[in-house]
Amino acid sequence: MKLYRDGVEGTPDTTNAKYAAVITKLSKVSGSTAGGGTIAITGKGLSTATAFNFGATAATGCTAVSVAKQDTDWTCTIPAAAANGVAVKAVLPTISYGVLPSAAYVFSDIS
Repeated sequence: MKLYRDGVEGTPDTTNAKYAAVITKLSKVSGSTAGGGTIAITGKGLSTATAFNFGATAATGCTAVSVAKQDTDWTCTIPAAAANGVAVKAVLPTISYGVLPSAAYVFSDIS
């Protein structure tokens, strides 16, 4: 691959590449309104995440399990919330990123 800037050929900077922050997978997509279970969150560009919100409620105990240049895996404790579907968002130092519509979580008391 050739990279050009202002007509000058150069090489891509693979050391300092930036990736758009996005959650690509949740290990669970629904659970009790009582919360409390552990969820694995996988995404790209999430290495600097400071929190994960389920709707307006922050998850607790979030820990980066694996941080690579592009892929990041986290585990968090699911917060308690009213019965509802919510978006899961990663909070980064400068902005809170939303997720793809398929990466949502549903709180319910239905067994």
